[in-house]
Amino acid sequence: MLFPSMFRGLIDLGYQRRGLEVIGFYMAYVIGSIMLGAVLGNGVAAIFGSSAVRAEWKVDFIAISILCLVLSFYSIKLKNLGTIKIMWLLPIVSAIFAIYGGPVMGLLIPTILTTRPKNHPYTPLPTSSNFGADEKLVKEQGTQPPPPPPNPEQKLPN
Repeated sequence: MLFPSMFRGLIDLGYQRRGLEVIGFYMAYVIGSIMLGAVLGNGVAAIFGSSAVRAEWKVDFIAISILCLVLSFYSIKLKNLGTIKIMWLLPIVSAIFAIYGGPVMGLLIPTILTTRPKNHPYTPLPTSSNFGADEKLVKEQGTQPPPPPPNPEQKLPN
């Protein structure tokens, strides 16, 4: 049962991969993107004739770079990693890697992004000394927590 666990959740980019799942994701997407590039490239060669061999390679690399760009953006979106500003540069770097190195280089960044855990940016932080009791009160009773006591050092408006 080694191989079925390697290829678990290939389409789910929000799934956090570990160990052999990362290798399976990388292998499946490299092989799939090579096949996609071959189909698109041969389609261009069939439409425009055999003189379009150079155009065939360009179509291959453009299609693979777009695939890497989309996979990276979608993975960042599904994992809520957009709050980390540097993450928005990674899809562009992935597309550049794909243009110069093909799917082997271009899919490195989307593969690494699938190993990241989901970011939960809206988790409330404890604001008082009771550390979360107010949030539990709101969930259980559906009421708002009481306001904090006034600070004696603070001057009241006249």
